[in-house]
Amino acid sequence: MNLIEIGTAAQFAALRGFLAGADYREPRICEKLGLASAEALDIVSLSENLKERVVSPEPLNTLIKLFLLGEFVSIAEAETQFPGSAWAAMNALGLIEEDSADSKRCFGSVALYPVGDLFIVSDRWSNPDRKPKQSFPDIVYPALTKSTREFLRFLPNDSCGNFLELCGGSGIAALAASRTAQHAWASDITERSTRFAEFNAALNGRRGRRTAHETNRGRLAATSQSRRAAVLPDPGYGP
Repeated sequence: MNLIEIGTAAQFAALRGFLAGADYREPRICEKLGLASAEALDIVSLSENLKERVVSPEPLNTLIKLFLLGEFVSIAEAETQFPGSAWAAMNALGLIEEDSADSKRCFGSVALYPVGDLFIVSDRWSNPDRKPKQSFPDIVYPALTKSTREFLRFLPNDSCGNFLELCGGSGIAALAASRTAQHAWASDITERSTRFAEFNAALNGRRGRRTAHETNRGRLAATSQSRRAAVLPDPGYGP
């Protein structure tokens, strides 16, 4: 499986700014899809019938179809609805793939969605043609699910010096904890999860600031032994 690209700060800023400007947030998405609340926003169980609610041409609808519902979108629509800088960033970062059967349409190579005030990228949960998606050992589990939402409720509310997320996947817990922790790390044994977590840190403007994604065992051990450290293992998700 191809990995997404860790691009430049300017590319991430262009994408992040567009997502925020398009109001690609849970409340607006729920409103568009007719969902009662964010609790019902679970990427694993979203019905393909919901695409009928986002037909009209506007940036938010195209984002929902492309990255949340995982549908095919015409390249003409994407180029019309997305600013040039955002569209260029999506392509440079490896978020867009051309349909091999129809060069006039594309699909998201990954799922991209909001979780609270964060934007998160993880592996797709379905194919755009709705054929069963074959899983693979190092799949990055989505953060927009009921189980992840329940997991995030275990995050400490008070500040801590260091926060370590084990088996981090997308890095969602470390990113959320970076609001209050002086330093936050996400650790995972797979290269794919490490790349996705690093990508998500950069997408949210946290790369090189308070969130790191570390594979060095010595540094992780030192972090976990801090007097003001919090260590949170992710549950054993399975596709």
